[in-house]
Amino acid sequence: MFYRNIPLSLTLSRIVLAPILIALACTSLPGWMLATICVIAFLTDLFDGILARRWGVATPQLRRLDVIADVIFYMAMLVAFYLRRPDVIYDYGWFFLGFLAAEVVCQAVSLGRFRQSSATHTYLNKFWAVVLCIVCILILMGSDASCDNAHYPDDRLGWLPRSDAHARACQQSPIDVPTLWHLLKRQRTAPSKEEAS
Repeated sequence: MFYRNIPLSLTLSRIVLAPILIALACTSLPGWMLATICVIAFLTDLFDGILARRWGVATPQLRRLDVIADVIFYMAMLVAFYLRRPDVIYDYGWFFLGFLAAEVVCQAVSLGRFRQSSATHTYLNKFWAVVLCIVCILILMGSDASCDNAHYPDDRLGWLPRSDAHARACQQSPIDVPTLWHLLKRQRTAPSKEEAS
């Protein structure tokens, strides 16, 4: 049925929103309009997984596409920051570099071990999405709170949501693993290759 394509459409919408965000950042539109795009992207990220699980279409491929869409959208967000708030890029470049390095390490470990990207979707990953959305909104709206009072989340958080610990600890590609404890529990209860054969 057509509604089963809605989760995929929501995921793809973030990829579509990425160039739109950059294009609008080049204009003189008020920051709240750009922040609205961030909120829309966050909501699509929230509901694509919920609906996919409810309608039974939550495949590993869709989960990996979800991660790719997130990376593309937030890379576009960095470009929007540079266009609208270059002061933030200059002052907090270490934070963004830490975030990008964490993503690269995580995906490199997963690709090295499993020949495919990771999509762990931990609880901490979901928390990180909320924090990231709030920070992006504050920056885009030009609020002083985003720079002076909010105190950007410690860049170490960037290592946690998609930590390579998940990829190093498991025997198969980690897909939708809420926490490292869940992963280890799954590994203990999963049949070994010898038993499966």
